[in-house]
Amino acid sequence: MTEFIKRPSSAYMLFMQKNRQSFVEKNPGAAFGDIGKALAQQWKSLSQTEKLPYEEDAKKAKTHYEEKVASGAVPKPIKRIRKEKQPKPVKVAKESKGSKAPKEPAVKTKVSKGPKKAKAPKHSDDEQ
Repeated sequence: MTEFIKRPSSAYMLFMQKNRQSFVEKNPGAAFGDIGKALAQQWKSLSQTEKLPYEEDAKKAKTHYEEKVASGAVPKPIKRIRKEKQPKPVKVAKESKGSKAPKEPAVKTKVSKGPKKAKAPKHSDDEQ
């Protein structure tokens, strides 16, 4: 059976993995999206020297991964090719068995419920 390993994480992902747990402990009611936004903001605010340890770890992981792939110990990942979406076929109206002329809409008729009762005139306070 062939062994598969995941592609190496980027410096940003290593930062997220390291700091997510401590952020959740400090903010227990934070939503998933809010955690990601806050950590992304922290990453953006880091200086280049503060990002350096994460970038070095990412480089080490990448070289280790590339060595394994080059040696043949791990197969090179297959890049998925997405199929192009085909346009949906246009539906053609079915022909009726009889004449090809379009059907006339049915005429609605009112059904009488009996004679109408006379309504009392409405009076407003302004007219008196």
